Amino acid sequence: MRRLLIVAMVMVCLALPVRGAGLAGYLPANMDVTYQLLHVDSQPAWQEILNLYRDKLANQNDPNMLLLSYIFKQFKFREIAGGYNRAAQQNNNVLLVQPQLSGPGEQFNRFLIDNLGSFVAIDQNWHQTAEGEAKIYFDIRGEANEKLTSFNVANDQVILASNSALVKKCLAAGEKQANIESQSWYKALRDKALANYDGVGGINNRNRNFTAELKKWEKNNNLVVLMSSDWIDALGLSFRFLSDDRIQGRLLFQCSEPGKVALVKSDAEFLGEVAKRRYSASQLGIKSKVTVNGNVVILDFEAVNWRPILEKELK
Repeated sequence: MRRLLIVAMVMVCLALPVRGAGLAGYLPANMDVTYQLLHVDSQPAWQEILNLYRDKLANQNDPNMLLLSYIFKQFKFREIAGGYNRAAQQNNNVLLVQPQLSGPGEQFNRFLIDNLGSFVAIDQNWHQTAEGEAKIYFDIRGEANEKLTSFNVANDQVILASNSALVKKCLAAGEKQANIESQSWYKALRDKALANYDGVGGINNRNRNFTAELKKWEKNNNLVVLMSSDWIDALGLSFRFLSDDRIQGRLLFQCSEPGKVALVKSDAEFLGEVAKRRYSASQLGIKSKVTVNGNVVILDFEAVNWRPILEKELK
């Protein structure tokens, strides 16, 4: 569970949109988990984190990961966003990347992005379809799994998804604006996020899928993390880097019943203490404060020396 939360924060992340246009506009409205990483090309702390992720990809010998590994190895990014939802037959994953293609030395990378479809077409397992004028490339071996084996390239950005039908849904979401930004739970969390955030993520728990997964983990580990999970409609995380190894963040819990806000507040306070105790050996320094705003419980925190923990979790 802690690995899931840390990776979700990074990738969210592994959430909320840029205020205005952004990659989140291509995320379908039914995503259960969303994330967005901003200032990726200008915030130095992101480069260290992405290098850790690149090393992790390089150590995986999985043909379904080759496209993702190539993209992260070859390009720098301006923005990254993504989402996940649990479907009846398979789980759906989306990753959107906007490569940094301006400046000296980027002409070759622009050529690579523009011709990414031609490169994968060399493999007979890669096929092509279309949605209007948009070309979609997909590996037939990956259409039934969760790996990112389908993509579209347009306007210097890449939409990757776990199947070609999902790429079409992303394109439709961007065209019709029937995307995650139109959802009330998403807007409510965005409005209470930190100002000028470098990363943001969110979980829609109205269907209680997150609650079900959390309870499985709690049972397997004989540990109750959130006693209030049955009354949490959504969770949000936003953060910004204060320096290479100091981070400021805000965790939001959207409560479904006014009478349960006190229980959610107690859980938020417990989480702050758990983080301090869990990573005390790693010399993590963390300060936290819990407040309430209507039916939203807010856990503000500041942490220092968090990078060794991330390095350990991403191994």
